[in-house]
Amino acid sequence: MTSRAPFDRLLESVLVAGGPQAVPPRVVEEALVRARTVRQRRPLVAAIDRRGWPSPGLLAANPVNARLATAGLVVLLLAALVAVAVGVGSRLLREQSPLGLAWTATGAMFEARYQFSATLLPDGRVLAAGGGNTTDPTAGAEVYDPATGSWSSVADMTEARAFHTATLLADGTILVTGGGSGGANLASAEVFDPELGRWAVTSPMAEARSQHVAVLLSDGTVLVAGGTAGSDPSTVAEIYDPLTGAWTATERMADWRASPTIVLLDDGSVLVAGGFGRGIPLRSAERYDPARGSWALTASMQEPRVDDHSATLLPDGTVLVAGGPRSSAELYDPIAGTWAPTGPLLASIGGHTAILVPDGTVVVAGGIDGDRVALASAVSYDPRDRIWTVVAAMNEARQGGIALLLSDGTVMVVGGIGASGAVLASAELLGPVPGS
Repeated sequence: MTSRAPFDRLLESVLVAGGPQAVPPRVVEEALVRARTVRQRRPLVAAIDRRGWPSPGLLAANPVNARLATAGLVVLLLAALVAVAVGVGSRLLREQSPLGLAWTATGAMFEARYQFSATLLPDGRVLAAGGGNTTDPTAGAEVYDPATGSWSSVADMTEARAFHTATLLADGTILVTGGGSGGANLASAEVFDPELGRWAVTSPMAEARSQHVAVLLSDGTVLVAGGTAGSDPSTVAEIYDPLTGAWTATERMADWRASPTIVLLDDGSVLVAGGFGRGIPLRSAERYDPARGSWALTASMQEPRVDDHSATLLPDGTVLVAGGPRSSAELYDPIAGTWAPTGPLLASIGGHTAILVPDGTVVVAGGIDGDRVALASAVSYDPRDRIWTVVAAMNEARQGGIALLLSDGTVMVVGGIGASGAVLASAELLGPVPGS
């Protein structure tokens, strides 16, 4: 919460011997920082900047000027204080009435899950698969029905796996690839048919991998890239064709990377950013051109970002990348090939979920703080004015959960690790406050 104390002390200093120059610099700096926090207009911020105040010697030489200057400073400081109070009040109002949204608990999964996958099915249900606790992955899978708010079990996967990918294909089936099981990486892949509720093995990848990324390309094929293969990150990328069930190698990535983010851009190319290199977090980013089957480095991010970060394609075609483990965020412009900073995340430094909602904003929920403690807080990013706003906190702190946008526009967050360190089965929904 923003404090009025720095402004009160500045105002008091004008009315006592010594004038504004007597105010300790740290008090002025605190006041300036707090004014900027609520986006105070520059002329009013300048009113409390001690560098612009007349010297005590000049005021002492002319009592009339001293009285006029003091009166003027009082007026400016009062104006600054009122304006800041309005700004603070507006900000607090937004925090207390967070976009008219609230979180409500919904049915919990049968199994607590971390490092799992969750996919929105064409009929509006949600498939959760794999993951489990932090040491032993499961093959179990289950489906959430928004109509009943409950989960039902479906057939197990053919293999237990965590750190895998799940991609919704054009025909409504889900391709699951790789992951880790029993300390080994998997090359295997399988496909889930929602209508039959069954899994079927498909061709394995050329390389066993976990902590990789996958995305559905415009032509209906799936690009799988990077990850951990053995002791090192991988540069290998390959394409899965759902029509033939076969994998085809494509050009290797420019950088070794595991746990990056991946986004299909509006022009059909793919952006992969950050992740772990060979023992180092990466700032680098690269793009895949499906027409050429080739990778090319693009501008590097302003900060290295590893597996706690998120990447979200915005309505204007730019990409919001946040956290990892940083409290900052930045925007990638695919046309210019450049990155630009946004404001800080306000809460988490990573491990959060990020989802684009129908009004064009991005909801970021949960994650971890600087002490690696799970958070319940949530914020919203508006790309139109590049402002972060606090929204209602979740009922339960969680990191490493998964967020999905359900068919009715409701945000669902499920699974992850709670504040106590236990893996979670719980799920909750972000939607309009009842009666609002």
